[in-house]
Amino acid sequence: MVVADKQCGSHFQFSPTTTAWGCRCCKPGQGDGGNAHDAWNTYVARRTASHGPKLDSHRLYVLPYGFEDFDGLRVLLGLQPPGTQQAIPADIRTEHYGALVGRHLESRARVLLLDTRSAK
Repeated sequence: MVVADKQCGSHFQFSPTTTAWGCRCCKPGQGDGGNAHDAWNTYVARRTASHGPKLDSHRLYVLPYGFEDFDGLRVLLGLQPPGTQQAIPADIRTEHYGALVGRHLESRARVLLLDTRSAK
C-alpha cells in the first residue's frame, strides 16, 4: 500500500514485536538517516512490473489498519471516488462495528479492513 500513497516514499516502518502499532510510511526522500529504535524495523517497498493484478478477485483479504493508514487506503480501496475531496469523513474509525469493507480498484478483490484500535 506504501507505493500507492503519493505522500509516502518507498521506505516504511513496522514493528514485528508490537503489531498493533501498524505501519508508518516515511515521507519521500526521508527514509534513510533517521534515529534507530529497537522496536521498529525499516523496509523498502518496490513497485514491480505488473502483468495483471496481484490480488485474486475471488478471495477476501484481511487488512488490519490504524487511523493514520486510512488516507492512503481510501482511494485505493474504492472508499472515496478518485478526484473528490471530503466525499467521506476523514476520520472513519470503525469503533462502532470494528470492520470496513472495500474493493481493490485494480483487481476488484474484496478487502476487509479491521481497525487495530477497535475493541471488537
